[in-house]
Amino acid sequence: MTGAVAGVKTFTRSYRVLSFLLLTSGVAAGAAQAADDGHAAKTASAPVVAIEAEPVWIRERTIPEATKARVANAQSGIAFLLLDEQHRTRADGHDDWFRTATKVTDRSGLESAGQLALSFDPAFETAGIAFIHLIRDGKIIDLTQDTKFRIVEREDSLKDGIVTGTLKAIANLRDVRVGDVVDYATTVHTRTALWPGHAFYHLSQRFSDPLATRALRFVWPAGTTPRFKALNSDVAFPPRKIAAGTEWEWIVTDPPAMRGEEDVPPGTFQWGRGDISTMKDWAGLARWATALYQDDESLPGAFAARLDSIAKASPAPADRLTAAVRFVQDNIRYVGEELGEGSYVPRRPAIVLARGYGDCKDKSLLLAVALRRLGIDAVPALVSTTGGERLPDRLPSPLVFDHVIVRVVIDGKVLWLDPTGTHRGGTGRGIVPSDLGYALPIRAEQTALEHIDGYGDRAGRVTVLEQFAVDETADIPLRLHVETRFTDARADTMRARWANGSAKAISDANLEFYHDRFPGLVESKTLELIDDRDRNVLTLNENYTMPRDAFGKAGIPAKLTTRAYIVQNVLPARQSSPRMQPLALPTDLANDQTIELRVKDRVLTPLDDLDARAGAMTFSRKTTALPDGLRVIYRLDTGTRDAVPASAAAEVYALSDQIKDNAGIEFYLEKSPHTAFAPKGINAATWAPIKADMEKAVALTQKNEQSTNLEALALLSTASGKVPHPSAAAGLIDGLKGAILSDLRRPQAAFAALQSATAQYDGNPPVYRLWLGYELDLGTAESFVKALERTIAVQPKEIGTLDKRLIQLALQKIVALAPEKREAARESLCMTLDKGGWQQDPRTDFGNSMLGCAIAAHSVRGNIVEARSGLAKDPPTEALLTMAIDRRHQALWPDIDRIGGDRFRRSLEREAARAAAVSAATPKDYASMTYRMQTLRALGRFQEALDAGKALASDKAQVEIVGTDAFWLVNEYASNLSALGRGDAAIAALDGVLALGLDRYPELVSFAINRAEIVVQAGRFDAGLASVTDLDTRRASGLSDYGRMWVWATKSCALRALGRVAEAEAVEANIAKTPQNNWSAATEAAACRNDDGAIADLIKLRLGDSEARHGALALLITFDTKTSQTAFQKRLRDALAAAIARPDVQRAFAKYGRAVRYAGTTQGWNEF
Repeated sequence: MTGAVAGVKTFTRSYRVLSFLLLTSGVAAGAAQAADDGHAAKTASAPVVAIEAEPVWIRERTIPEATKARVANAQSGIAFLLLDEQHRTRADGHDDWFRTATKVTDRSGLESAGQLALSFDPAFETAGIAFIHLIRDGKIIDLTQDTKFRIVEREDSLKDGIVTGTLKAIANLRDVRVGDVVDYATTVHTRTALWPGHAFYHLSQRFSDPLATRALRFVWPAGTTPRFKALNSDVAFPPRKIAAGTEWEWIVTDPPAMRGEEDVPPGTFQWGRGDISTMKDWAGLARWATALYQDDESLPGAFAARLDSIAKASPAPADRLTAAVRFVQDNIRYVGEELGEGSYVPRRPAIVLARGYGDCKDKSLLLAVALRRLGIDAVPALVSTTGGERLPDRLPSPLVFDHVIVRVVIDGKVLWLDPTGTHRGGTGRGIVPSDLGYALPIRAEQTALEHIDGYGDRAGRVTVLEQFAVDETADIPLRLHVETRFTDARADTMRARWANGSAKAISDANLEFYHDRFPGLVESKTLELIDDRDRNVLTLNENYTMPRDAFGKAGIPAKLTTRAYIVQNVLPARQSSPRMQPLALPTDLANDQTIELRVKDRVLTPLDDLDARAGAMTFSRKTTALPDGLRVIYRLDTGTRDAVPASAAAEVYALSDQIKDNAGIEFYLEKSPHTAFAPKGINAATWAPIKADMEKAVALTQKNEQSTNLEALALLSTASGKVPHPSAAAGLIDGLKGAILSDLRRPQAAFAALQSATAQYDGNPPVYRLWLGYELDLGTAESFVKALERTIAVQPKEIGTLDKRLIQLALQKIVALAPEKREAARESLCMTLDKGGWQQDPRTDFGNSMLGCAIAAHSVRGNIVEARSGLAKDPPTEALLTMAIDRRHQALWPDIDRIGGDRFRRSLEREAARAAAVSAATPKDYASMTYRMQTLRALGRFQEALDAGKALASDKAQVEIVGTDAFWLVNEYASNLSALGRGDAAIAALDGVLALGLDRYPELVSFAINRAEIVVQAGRFDAGLASVTDLDTRRASGLSDYGRMWVWATKSCALRALGRVAEAEAVEANIAKTPQNNWSAATEAAACRNDDGAIADLIKLRLGDSEARHGALALLITFDTKTSQTAFQKRLRDALAAAIARPDVQRAFAKYGRAVRYAGTTQGWNEF
């Protein structure tokens, strides 16, 4: 029967309390430490299982009838009839009663039913037997006196270095038969002095085997105030007064057996969990633990001198931290002597150093003391290795923790380090922190749990490069080079594995792995293991060859199989039955595998690219054609979500299936066409003299060794001397040079070669993609744009394949240009991308933006024909309206006026229809639905937008799984509620997202700002002020300059509304220093103080700034469709209108733009 302890098949111990202690007298940490080294004195006589009278305090139970149905449902030959647990606290401990009654229904159950087993710790427990009965044909056979128990040591965790001192009493019953009922009861008496006045208990509710009756009962002495909390459980204990104090009891009859599922998050508690605790809060638990850790912290002279030497040699705290952590991890071996109270009380540092070993709490205390001597803030911290994220939902109890680590503050940042780790790399803040959810630092002033952050930044990555070189005519027809790189946490894991085995064993295992696909493969070069411990990077280099006879015998020419093994078997495999429990996911795993297959004189067909996701998890496969083969790049990123609800499991399984189906590729070489005599664009006469050199150079590059790459470069130089310059052949040669130099990590030389190659030869698409990357890295924003223009001229299809991240980086680089160059570079970029149809089929939001930008760029440059061609593509309404108000686009105004003759309503309707079609095709895509809702809000169809987005916005579990895209959908949902005047509902919608926590999701700060603004607009100025003050103080580091200006503006408005003018003026002084950081926020702050002069000045400044002008001109738009306004909002609009009406502002507006009426709402436009 399986409950909280998986795999246990007998009630004997599986329903034994995990831990339950009531203590009334304290013990000094020093005394406990002394006891640690003398446990034998506590148990001078050999422990026995005594026969005891049935306790008077228990409540009698009747064994349920073994009905036909109960027997029919029995598993493994056993029908469980009764499980009775009763627990009584005493002044010096507690008594535990366990009674089990089972019926043997089949021969298969005789072994299990005929053996009794009872575990106990003789350091503070004694065990007894009340009775052992066989019930046969209704008659009781008493085996109590005749049954003898044998005591054996039970060290289940010895292989992990843990010694507990637990004993196991085993007895075999005589003459047990099929049909018998085995009924027995045991008692355990506990005495200890570790938790003064407290009791703790954990229980599970559900089991995998049918059970007729389960009873739980607790007897509490007067004055005890226990609490109970059920987690995924409906167990409840209504209290009842009795003579001895208070009684809790819960009984259930015939509870259904439950089928457990695999891959269930530990914090789900699929078997049902109940916590019992008398501890009031986490602060009390921290104080209790602090008392155990406070005692003699003196260090032996030699070790103190070592630390002083470290401090002298390493003034930087990060270097001191590294030295101390490595000493404790590498020199103090892990041995857990969890004997009696020693499982909670740490041994003093001097003892640990003298022994050279200790457990987690011993090593953590030692490290904390050592770090404090080195001037570094450090304290031990209690953690749970399973279900740590659920600790805030648990009752405070020492028993929810099973491990100790160290909380360290270095350079102002908190690190959570595990001194029991081995073979760890990294230095200072680069050491990989623990990833265990929440922790309780052991210090007297600690009042709450703290979340353990930082692991995601150091989770690391595994990157595999497999390079296959095939020459079907050579003596060695197949060569394989494999480079595997591990970083950060992945490097720590692999380093520990390497330490447990020899290089020879690793080499043999890796060769055996490849033998499955390439029988006869041999190692051509000794395995190379490279460990850069400080950078925490491990690299493994393998080299193999396959002789001709093995190559042919294995049928490689007929079928060569590649396998992206690094992305396989990472996600949970599909289960056959419907999912009932949440599905656990691997977190922070990033695996990349590049497979290069180069085949001489063959043309390989490229694979279709794949992009798939399930929530935050993404999988992709990208294929690039090489001059002599293919490069296939697989990438799997699991994200940070550790689980999804059962309803989302199908999506994960689908992704897992897709990876399984696409990770292995079969190449049929014999069926692949042979390459042409000469490369495209190069005539045969030019190619003939260099053909041998070029083919040999390509073959050399396939060996992927520095020496052969250098030899290939020499051959290419020879070939270059045989062709005219400039020429297509010279460009081909330089392109190959550039690729080789890139592999040799000589970026400047590679860049120069690629520039020369693309200037002369246009027949090699991969060279152009490589060149664009180098232009972005080593060139200027302007040279990148020119490279893009060259590419579209000769390889136009390549533009459409560019990754949006490349374009995002290019735009960031353009922003850094001087103002006089910035706009021109951006215009050229937009026009080139538009010409190449980038992200236009289907059109994405990013593609929409680039289309509008391209039209505006053509207009400004006087390319009216091209601009009008762009207008025919039905650009986004925002782009049309932007040009309609800007005098720079006056030449297009007649065309735009025709399109927008109905005040752009038809344009808005078309955009809404497009968005609806995309959303219908991808109903679970949050970004698509957000765009649809925005188009509806622009039309004033607020309720329709709410109806469309309600299902996605209301699915709280999925919102957290999806993350940023889902957060913005909820924000859009709140905006529509506000537009309908439902401010409280809008705030509640945002609160649902913000409840996820800004610590876990820093991007939520934007939504916190939006929420505060809605609160202030609703006239709840005190609450709004509290919100923005919190953002301005506790969250200041997470605010951008733009966001900070909104915080200040909202704060200023709230303060003025509350009559706190002096405080508002101080905030406004900060705003006035950098209005260019957020012109709209600065304008809103001026409107809040009804200062139309300041508003006018800001508008004129914005109009004079070409980059800020767009936002100012938007104030000329008259929005025909209104949204609900509060009294506060109306006051601000009135102040803004007064400033706009001023003659000097009107003259400035007339110089740069014109007023336009717009059928839509203010959606997408800053109102200030």
